[in-house]
Amino acid sequence: EFSYQALDDRDDKIRFLHELDLFCVPTTYPDPKGLFVLEALAAGVPAVVPAHGCFPELIEQVSGARMVTPGDVDALARELQQLLEDSAARRTLADEGRQGVVERCNAESAADDTLEVWQRFVGSR
Repeated sequence: EFSYQALDDRDDKIRFLHELDLFCVPTTYPDPKGLFVLEALAAGVPAVVPAHGCFPELIEQVSGARMVTPGDVDALARELQQLLEDSAARRTLADEGRQGVVERCNAESAADDTLEVWQRFVGSR
């Protein structure tokens, strides 16, 4: 049984992700973090994710993925088939996702967001 988390190091994950045409982990639970999707998008791999948990907000911020109704196996299969048959759409999503992660999910953005929240709370006193 394959386990993405069991890959030994960053280089192993990157090698694995670069072998993919499309990334999909149809979680049955509302994932609170979605780190694995960000890693795929950062590697230039488009994704299909369920529209629950952190995914709607994450994809709104960085793009690079299509969302499907959680638990709708037919919708998931249709979306996967459509993207697997359309290399131009995959490339567009891949480019948007990579760019979105690079621009919005970095240390500078995190520091800016943290400072904004901190100033909002300290400034309200």
